[in-house]
Amino acid sequence: MIVTRARRLGDASGQSVDIVLRDGLIEAIVPAGSAFTEGHEVVDVDDRVVMPGLWDEHVHFSLWAQHRRQVSLHHADSAAQAARIMADAVEANASSENPDPVVIGAGYRDGLWKDAKTTQVLDALTGDTPVVLISVDVHSCWANTAALDRFGVVGHRDDGVITEREWFALSQQLSDVDATTIDGWVLDAAHHAASRGVVGIVDLEMTLSAPDWIRRVASYGARYPLTVECGVYPEDLETAIAQGLRSGLELAPGVTVGPFKIITDGSLNTRTAQCVEPYLGVEGEHYGALNWPTEDIEAMLVAADKAGFWLAVHAIGDKANQTVLDIFEKNDLHGRIEHAQLVRAEDFERFA
Repeated sequence: MIVTRARRLGDASGQSVDIVLRDGLIEAIVPAGSAFTEGHEVVDVDDRVVMPGLWDEHVHFSLWAQHRRQVSLHHADSAAQAARIMADAVEANASSENPDPVVIGAGYRDGLWKDAKTTQVLDALTGDTPVVLISVDVHSCWANTAALDRFGVVGHRDDGVITEREWFALSQQLSDVDATTIDGWVLDAAHHAASRGVVGIVDLEMTLSAPDWIRRVASYGARYPLTVECGVYPEDLETAIAQGLRSGLELAPGVTVGPFKIITDGSLNTRTAQCVEPYLGVEGEHYGALNWPTEDIEAMLVAADKAGFWLAVHAIGDKANQTVLDIFEKNDLHGRIEHAQLVRAEDFERFA
């Protein structure tokens, strides 16, 4: 293929070029109109700017594919408004030909809401239809009583709020979709991402997703729209090591093993990220917390590093970042901290 009359991003000359592609790689870049075109597919981009493809280094791709089909709560500015949005969704779902057993909304930001999330608020508007609202940070949910009953959730009967590892376990039940359906949704999402210039992703889905991507690529029958690196979580680390997996190992065309991912603390919106100082606007002194004991985090990171995995460590609060930096320094580990949203000034230079 030849991409003709293209301008390169950052090229001060602004001159148009022909880009010669072979087997998915750039073979040559020559002045516009000078490439030998016989026998080649030619795409004239009419002096549009061409740039390297984008990589999204941190996605939960199946989750995103499902969120695209769920009720959007991004504009809800209160618990009451979010509940009303879900009430409308419940009504629409009930009148559909194939109603969903659980109505799911996603994307609310409750950090500045003035009213409280309670099961009473949700139950009053959604009745006996199971309803789950997922926070934008994907570290918590708000569920009505019918949903708590359906999924056997113990406790949380007053507020319906479930956070961190308990929520992660529930989210796996909500994401339990047959392979054919989820693969179709993922492919649609992959095409959408590719249309925006994304060529590759690091998929940090909270399951051992490598078999899923191998299946998707094999069934597609052509080059999949995205290149994929598949992450591994603590629950699957022993299995992955036993299978000989390591970061960079090719599993299928365009599919490789990605990093070892561990979520050490929560998020700021859910007020579970571990911080040095207490959160404001919440009852009592609440600092957030680590999801794992420090010694367990250290042991898993050392084991993953020894097995040949790159490290991708979720740490958002300043206290969690300090803990992870301590572990990296003590064990001479290499990798990156995902998010690092709240970092104390004295810790910035430690990232180097």
